[in-house]
Amino acid sequence: MKIYYLLTISILVTIQWACVQNQPDNTIIEPTKNTDSNAEIQHPQLDLINESIAADSTNAELYFSRAIAHQKLMNFQPAAADFEKAILLNDTVPAYYLNLAALFAEGKSIIPAINVLSKGLEKQPQNINMLLNLSKYYLYINDTDKSIKMTNAILKIDATQTEAYFNKGLAYTFAGDTMKAISTFQTATEQNPDYYDAYVQLGLLCAGKKMKLAEGYYGNALRIQPESIEALYGLAIHYQNMNNYADAKTTYRSLISIDTQFKDAYYNLGYVYFLQDSLQKALKHFDMAANVDVGFARAYYMRGLTYEAIGDATNAIKDYNRTLSLDRNFEKAQQGLERIRD
Repeated sequence: MKIYYLLTISILVTIQWACVQNQPDNTIIEPTKNTDSNAEIQHPQLDLINESIAADSTNAELYFSRAIAHQKLMNFQPAAADFEKAILLNDTVPAYYLNLAALFAEGKSIIPAINVLSKGLEKQPQNINMLLNLSKYYLYINDTDKSIKMTNAILKIDATQTEAYFNKGLAYTFAGDTMKAISTFQTATEQNPDYYDAYVQLGLLCAGKKMKLAEGYYGNALRIQPESIEALYGLAIHYQNMNNYADAKTTYRSLISIDTQFKDAYYNLGYVYFLQDSLQKALKHFDMAANVDVGFARAYYMRGLTYEAIGDATNAIKDYNRTLSLDRNFEKAQQGLERIRD
């Protein structure tokens, strides 16, 4: 029987908006939700910037400042137009390209984001921020070769750039080269022993290979973030897949103590008890999983299977039917009904 879990390897992409003053690549502006359709007219900062632009229409920095103001108000089209105008007036400022690319990426327009940063690199081919963002954006379109090319360019400039190693590790992961991915993530942790994300990826990859090393990598992730749900869950799944049920149960309980609504922890704990023939305890945990999510079809199926195992056909039929009401294509529930009726 397949063990169910939702843990996946994901791209850890941070979209940043940098407001230029003296150091344009460093100051971050986070957009905030604004539901007022007249926000642009009413916003005093925009009024002031508009007046300044009227007096000095060739000042790239003013257009950039107005783009940031539009962005904070979620006026994305005017923001993009002003970023583009700023680039047209002064094509040597990295933050103009970075912010426009980030704006496109936020709208899931990845190719335009890549094109913007590629143009920026023509002016500053060794700009690490542009190369890093390009390496991420190429991963969005699954172009792992170009992503690796960007990270290699970064590492030629600065061999200690941990984020470049991390992105390169992700590229190898998506390309299916697990061993190179592991080696590259290891290098990232050598450069930064507190690189939480790299330890999580190492845990996932090593667990996928059923390597005991996974325990140490998850342990390091938990050293840095002791209540990390993803690290605890990954570790618990690893223990379970290695048939180390005692540690799996302990880790699932730790998860539940942190997040009492984590349905998969209840479900998997119930599954471990089922494997160990602790059927009453299994029932209890499938109950709790279903209580957290009344639409959790697998929880009802496993509870039905457990009722069937203890000889309670009436409740087993109820749970199999409930499973099918939630997912009519759940073949194992249909097979359970057929077994009982036969």
